[in-house]
This record gives sequence, C-alpha cells and structure tokens, in this order.
Amino acid sequence: MTTAVGTALALVIAVTFAWSGVAKLRSPAATREALVAFGVPRSAVAWGAWAVPIVECAIAVLLLAAPGLVFVAAAVGAVGLLVVFSAAVLRVIRAGEAVHCNCFGAASAAPVTGATLARNGALVVVAAGALGLGGGAVVPALVVFSPAQWAAFFGTTTLVLAVVAVVAVVGRARGGRGSNPAQARRGAGVTASSGSGSGSGLGPTSGSAPGLASAGLAPGRDGAEWPVPDLEVTDPRGRAVELASIAAARPTLLVLLSADCAPCATIAARLDGWSEAVGASVGVAVLTSAEPQVFADRYPHLAAPVFYGARSLMRAGEIAGYPAALLLTPARTVAAGPAQGSEEVGELLRVIGRVIGVNTDELPVSHHEIAT
Repeated sequence: MTTAVGTALALVIAVTFAWSGVAKLRSPAATREALVAFGVPRSAVAWGAWAVPIVECAIAVLLLAAPGLVFVAAAVGAVGLLVVFSAAVLRVIRAGEAVHCNCFGAASAAPVTGATLARNGALVVVAAGALGLGGGAVVPALVVFSPAQWAAFFGTTTLVLAVVAVVAVVGRARGGRGSNPAQARRGAGVTASSGSGSGSGLGPTSGSAPGLASAGLAPGRDGAEWPVPDLEVTDPRGRAVELASIAAARPTLLVLLSADCAPCATIAARLDGWSEAVGASVGVAVLTSAEPQVFADRYPHLAAPVFYGARSLMRAGEIAGYPAALLLTPARTVAAGPAQGSEEVGELLRVIGRVIGVNTDELPVSHHEIAT
C-alpha cells in the first residue's frame, strides 16, 4: 500500500515539474528576468533560462518512466531543486525584495510571499515522501497495481492535489489582499498603453499630473491621487526634511532602492539616463534605508539625490519591498504608485516618458551598476 502512496506522490511531483518546465520554456524572457531578480549572475542567466526548465522536464519524465536507481536519482534531484528554489525565495523575502516568481512561467508573475515558500515546502515533503515510501516510476507501477493499490493511489493523488490547490488559492488571495499591497492595488500601479502623452502638462511647476491617465497610467491609489504621507526623511546633507518637500519644485519620481536588492541594480542602472532624457519636466530622487556609505559604495554612479528613511514610507504606504517608485507632485500628492517590483517600476518609467514624449526604451544603461 505504501508503494501506491509513494507512486501517487511521484505523479504529483512529475506533473508539477512538467508544468513548471514547459511554462518556463514558453516564456524564456520571463524566466531570464526571474533569474536576474533572484540574484543569478548575469553571465549564467542566458543558459540558465534554458537549463532550469529542461532539468525540470527531465526530472518529470524520469519520475514517470525511469526504473530503479534512475528513479531514485530523479526524486533526489527533485528534492534538491525544490530546496534550492526555497532558499532563493527565503532570501528575497528576508531582503524585502519585490521579486516576481515566474515559477510557472508568465502565468505566475506575482511577487513571492510566504505562501510561495509554504508551497515549495509542501512540495519538498511530497517529493521526499515519494522517495521514502518506496514509490517507483509511475507508468510501470500503474500497470501492475491491484484494485486496493489503485484505490490508495487515487485517494492519495486527490488528497495531495486538493491540499496543493488550497495552498495556491490561499496564497493568491493573500498576495492579492494583504501580503503584497502594491500588487493588490492595480489601480495604484501601471497599465500598458500605446498612446502618447505629449503635451500632458507634466511640467516643472505642475501641481498634478493630468496627462498620466491618457498615457495608460492610473493615477495614485484606486484611480485617485493620494496625500504624500506626513513623514520626515534625511536629506543628502543629513538634515531632517518633509517627505513632500522632495517634490516642492516639480513632479519628482521617488525610487525606493536597497543596497542588498538584485532587481534594484537593474533600475538604478537606468535612472541617470532617464533623468537626463526627461530634463526639467520630472525630477528623480532615491530613497533608501541603507547606511549612506554602504549605499554609495553599491551604486557609485548614481547622480540622483539620495534620501534616507525608506522604511517609514514603506510602512505608511503599504509597500511590501524593493524596488518601488512613486510620482510625487508639488501639490503634496502621489500622482502614480506605488509601482512595485522591477517590472512595474520599469513600466512607470516608460509611461512617464511617453507623457512627455521621450522613448525611454532607447536610453543607455550603466554597465557598472553594481560595485564589486
């Protein structure tokens, strides 16, 4: 009977790995971005985007059909790969990074949360169970199962799939309502648009950003601008200043970056070129909670002024992690944001560029964004 249970667990892992691998192969761009976000060296990203899903698919095939020790090796590989994935998820959660999982390709683009870690942990238990309960390759085992073994097989498969489904639904609900507020507030984020926003009124003294909606950017929170939180931050000279004062003279894109955030480096590499392109229309400032010297050593190329005190804004604005961005106005409102994660922040840069007639996709990127 335990053999039937082990075989059922092997089937669940095989289906999961096959789904994950095929989805990644169908969206290699999303897979590459996820690898970069998880801190994989750029030199390994190109081949890793193909190697990871191919290995997943190979493990799935071996769990379904391979005999004896080859099956054992595949099960051990599944456990090992899941542990590595879980360690990567744990690292970005502890670092407060807004990393999009892409665990099942572009269909799972929500940022990782504790639910992602719980799901991976459950899959580790399932894979270990397939190995420890004497399960074998699924297809050969099904051919010789007795009626009692078939019953145990179906019962186990149904139970495990139900548990996995509950974890997925609960995780998605938490990601949509609580554990990732920026993702939940799509009205506060960025939407793609092909429209042009030239002549929108995003000028040096604009009190608001009337051209954003026509360019495809939903203003503020739930479609409306919201007040800049009444907070103090530390300016580059070490003085305490109002957060709203950062945008006293003109609309200012406030970008939240961390010194220990892999996706932050991607955004930081674009800021100087973006700032030069938009000129006087929109200012750029950076907010962090890193030690000043540590941050300066990490991003020595940044020309934008760096303010300190990001954690207080993250609490007040319900921002779950780095990188993030908000468009502040001289009227002491947030006209757009928070955009969260490298995808949303990048889209915010592109949309604001469209509003003022600048194609930010063609801007140069710093090649020394990470100091080593």
